[in-house]
Amino acid sequence: MLVALAALLHPACHRDNPPGDNNNNGDPGPCGEGWVHIPAGPFEMGVDEYDSRFYLHAPQGTYPKVIVQMSDYCIQHTEVSVASYRECVDASACEEPAQVTEGLGECNYALVPSDREDHPVTCMTWEQARTYCRDWEGGDLPSEAQWEKAARGDSMDGRILPWGDAPVSCTRANYDENGPYNDDTGEGSGYGCFHQYYPSTWPVGYLRTTKGDSPYGVKDMAGNVAEVTLDCFDKTFYARCVEQGCVDPVDVEFEGCWHSARGGTTATEGSHLQTISRGGPGSDEFGTSIGFRCAKAYDP
Repeated sequence: MLVALAALLHPACHRDNPPGDNNNNGDPGPCGEGWVHIPAGPFEMGVDEYDSRFYLHAPQGTYPKVIVQMSDYCIQHTEVSVASYRECVDASACEEPAQVTEGLGECNYALVPSDREDHPVTCMTWEQARTYCRDWEGGDLPSEAQWEKAARGDSMDGRILPWGDAPVSCTRANYDENGPYNDDTGEGSGYGCFHQYYPSTWPVGYLRTTKGDSPYGVKDMAGNVAEVTLDCFDKTFYARCVEQGCVDPVDVEFEGCWHSARGGTTATEGSHLQTISRGGPGSDEFGTSIGFRCAKAYDP
């Protein structure tokens, strides 16, 4: 079923201007503080099956490459933090994440506020993440098309990393820099750029430079936490939708649906950190490395 995304977005109930920076120069932009405007127009989604950057062929679900037509929309500048989500819980508008502990463990959210309040909230169900976006931020989870355009831009240059062709490094993303443990050398093990297990995430918007930003200035769209999206995963949906001339495609009607999480995590090696990759939990599951950000309709 082809669904228009705009019909899923609705006005905010609790807050007009969520906290956070919209970009690095303090300008709140047309979407308001904490949000980035993604302009209307086509963008290149996915890659060719036999793209030379991949061994044999591109990962399942990332091909064929299609040109997708999009309307204007807004997306959050950073991933949703523990502190932002706690505000919603304290206002009785959101549930606590699916897994919460009294102390600190793999999940960033704890019953008592901690030094992880500025880290991305994790251990959510898909429904909990969507409730926050709809009832607290007045939008919804981003569709896969919205997420990928915000990450890759519309330059049609085929980029598969937000910043372009430059190598993955900790000046751009929080990923598994250390690699798996090597018995022969004793090197490796420990996730993220801080090389630690808990928390391996870094605070939302941690990098103050723009080196790792997407073409629109959106932060952490590669690494840190993977981000759940609105769509049901269907590797053929976007190609079929484009053939029918759809605009703002989103697939929300699918029996046995599970939802992609995009962007990679602190446990993702640099060679697998592409923004085209699709994968993640089922709609009722949670993950210690799964977070989210919200999107909303553009209303100038």
